[in-house]
Amino acid sequence: MQRWLTFAPVGFVVCCLATACRLYALPQAFEVGPFEADELPKGKFAEGIIGDFILRNDKVEAVVSGNFSNRRANFKTFRGTNGVNSGDLYDLTLRGTDNDQLTIFAPDHQVGPVSWVRIVKPGTDGEAVIETVVTASKNKGIYKRHEYRIKDGWPGVLITTTVKNERNHTYFSWTDDVWTSFGRSGVLGGIAWGDAVDPADKTAYAYGYTESTPNITSPTSFSLNAGTTATWSRFLAVGNSPADALSKVTAFRVEPVGTFTGTIKDRAGVPVTTAQIMLRPENTYYKECIGYTDEKGRFSFQLPPGVYEIELTDQGRQSISNKIALKAKGSTTFSPVMTVASAIVFNIHDEGGRSLPCKAQFLGTNGTPSVDLGPISRAHGCKDQYHSEKGQFRVALPAGTYKVIVTRGPEYSHLESLVKVDPETTAQFEGTLKRLVDTTGWVSADYHNHSIPSGDTSTSTDDRIINLAAEHIEFAPATEHNRICSWRPSIEKLGLKDFIQTIAGLELTGSGPHLNSFPLKPIPHTQDSGAPEWDKDPRLDALTLRDWQKLEPDRWVQLNHPDMVESFIDRNDDGKIDGGYV
Repeated sequence: MQRWLTFAPVGFVVCCLATACRLYALPQAFEVGPFEADELPKGKFAEGIIGDFILRNDKVEAVVSGNFSNRRANFKTFRGTNGVNSGDLYDLTLRGTDNDQLTIFAPDHQVGPVSWVRIVKPGTDGEAVIETVVTASKNKGIYKRHEYRIKDGWPGVLITTTVKNERNHTYFSWTDDVWTSFGRSGVLGGIAWGDAVDPADKTAYAYGYTESTPNITSPTSFSLNAGTTATWSRFLAVGNSPADALSKVTAFRVEPVGTFTGTIKDRAGVPVTTAQIMLRPENTYYKECIGYTDEKGRFSFQLPPGVYEIELTDQGRQSISNKIALKAKGSTTFSPVMTVASAIVFNIHDEGGRSLPCKAQFLGTNGTPSVDLGPISRAHGCKDQYHSEKGQFRVALPAGTYKVIVTRGPEYSHLESLVKVDPETTAQFEGTLKRLVDTTGWVSADYHNHSIPSGDTSTSTDDRIINLAAEHIEFAPATEHNRICSWRPSIEKLGLKDFIQTIAGLELTGSGPHLNSFPLKPIPHTQDSGAPEWDKDPRLDALTLRDWQKLEPDRWVQLNHPDMVESFIDRNDDGKIDGGYV
């Protein structure tokens, strides 16, 4: 009988042990290499790449951007010196949800080059810590350190900033934390909150200060004599609603709070999973805060004591208003019964009976007010419209009478009808969109498209594709700002490959003419997915794009919104004709 002995290289064994430790030892801080790229959190606003750092525990996972000369988030993020955003918090999401909605959190407006980003504690002693440092020699005599700390059980990240004045004179500044814009935002009890652009995503953030040195007031400003130091901390939490995230900050700060809980169902006994709970404190200048119910219609928030006006709403249902008083360490329950949602159910098809992507618009008539189905940036409910990837869909609406118009671009007929929606009932809308224009041999196309990866729009890639398909665009290359993207996975996921096609590309963007180009190949988990750098000279950009990755005979390069005077008459804008970029 033969016996076979198998030897594993020591490096392989060590690697396996390290991976096992990272999988099971919490909390964790580790650098992302090629083999860890799949562990990066995902979501609409996820920005992590190889060379960044992951910080996570049993509740949340986050990304701190690595120290690269060109590390930056999307096009609209504040860029600072040389367009760099190294050492900032790029992503934060509940563990395992892949639902990141945070483009960036820059403590004390951290922009520009840093001296280093590194792991201080990997998590083996019960806490994981990553630090970003800008030495005084690189920052005009002002030393800065940002520390990102996490422990098991924490629903967020503790961020501590230390500033030391190494100049020979007094330094005055403001504590200037910055995050990118949200769908809605506000302040309650001194805690700032921000909601996802699409509330249906049910991810929100909140942060509040926890401690600071005495020379920081509010803490919003500080003054440092030569050789002195200031330190302040804030806790950044993620939750399934602004009120949930705010609750987690207040609990972390161990402040006196009241607990507000409940379960919302309708008269049929069905949990209301899409309800919005507006909380407005009485006698305060602070803005309201917003909560959402979970998949079982439940909610639970911990809020500063006081009297709150409560407004419970859900599309197609009668709203409910109430007033509650929260006492410190007390608990209040609110579990009203809502009406059954009224709605219209659609069945839209072509002449062969095939379900069609389309757009429905709802115009209130006969005294029915205009509707607001949601943010303009999303497909499924944007102001008075609903864009659908298929012809079968349901739209909840307040009871009333509506002129309903269904369209699919200019090559199809439209459907128009008055529809009366009675309370707690569902109306039916069925019809055929007829092809009126014969475009055999032609393809309807839009060569300039953006979604969330670009940064200058809050429309997700899925929503943008639904929008395009509903308007009967048949070919739409991905032309996101300064990053090579492919929209094919979204098209296939939405079941739209028979209606719309795409190709990977980008829009090369800077402070002048932009250029679209395709086809290109995305390089996953790299800065800008392998895109080139923009140049002021559009001729150089065109040549770069023509030859990028490899010479491609079918490469398309398109110059967008050129400055005609700069390009063809006066390239340095000194008032003298020099022929532009000849």
